[in-house]
Amino acid sequence: MRIYHLADDHGDLESLERCLEWVSSQPRDSPGIICHSGDSHLRNLYSLEERQEAERESRGDAHQLERILCDTAERNSYDHLGLMKTLLDATGLPWLFVPGNYDPLRPSREVLDAMHYESRSVDGLLFAGGGGFGSGLPHPVPVISQPHVRAVASIIAPYDEREFSRVLGSAPDIVLTHTPAYQTTLDLDPRRIHVGDRALRAHLATKEPALVLSGHMHFSRVERFGRTVMLGSGNLGRFSFLNPETLKPGKEFPYGCFSRVTLGQKGGRLAVTGITQYAGHGAEQIAVDL
Repeated sequence: MRIYHLADDHGDLESLERCLEWVSSQPRDSPGIICHSGDSHLRNLYSLEERQEAERESRGDAHQLERILCDTAERNSYDHLGLMKTLLDATGLPWLFVPGNYDPLRPSREVLDAMHYESRSVDGLLFAGGGGFGSGLPHPVPVISQPHVRAVASIIAPYDEREFSRVLGSAPDIVLTHTPAYQTTLDLDPRRIHVGDRALRAHLATKEPALVLSGHMHFSRVERFGRTVMLGSGNLGRFSFLNPETLKPGKEFPYGCFSRVTLGQKGGRLAVTGITQYAGHGAEQIAVDL
C-alpha cells in the first residue's frame, strides 16, 4: 500500500489542489490512500469585515460576539470543506481526515466524515484517528495560539486523552493524529520544549503500530520508536501568525510539503518499507533512510 500523507494546509486550496494533482499523476500499481492530519483552517474562519460586522451587531456583549463569530466560522467552514472534499474525491483514492486544533468539529464530521477518536478498516488495515491538540506540557497551555481562532474555540475539535487512549486500544496498524507523540524529535517546538501527546507516547511504549502519521509542528521529520515509524510531513499550505487586529499575515513558514509512504511485510509483520518526503508541491524530493 502507498499512503500519501499531508497536513496543515490551513485553508490553502491552491496548495492542496497542486498536491492532489501530483498524487493523481502517480502510478496505481498498488492500493493507495490519502491521509490528512488536520488543520485545514486559519484565515478562512472569518474575515476582518465579518468580525467588524459581528462587533457592531453584538454591541459590546462578549457572549453575543462569540456566538456570532462561531456561527460565521461554522458557515464558512462548511463552504470551505465542501470544496476540499471535491478535490479529495477527484483523485479517485480513498482518504481519511482527522481534525486539527484549528478545525471546527461539526463541519469536519459532517462534510469530511472526520475520524475523531474512532478506528476504520481500509484494504485490510486498521487505522485509528484522533484530532485536536494534546499537549504534553505539565501545566495548562492554550491549545489555540492565534487570538482570532481562540475567539471561536467552543466549536474547534477538542482533545480528550481518555478517548484517544480508548481508540488506541483497538491495536491499530496505523495511527493518524494531529499531534505527534510526546518526548520525540517530532514534538519539539522552537523553544526546544516537548509539546506532544502523552496518550500516544504511552501507547507506543506497549504496542507497536507500523506507522504513526502526525502534523501540527510544521516541519518534516521521521523517527523510529521500536518497530514503529513516526512521520511528520510539514505543512502543505501557507501558514503565518496573524496580526490579531488586522488579521494580516506576519511571520510566514515554508509550505508545499507532503510525504509518500510504502508499506509491506517484513518478518511476517506489516512494516514501512519506504518514505519519500516532498517539498515544492512535489518538485523536490528526499528519500528517507530507514
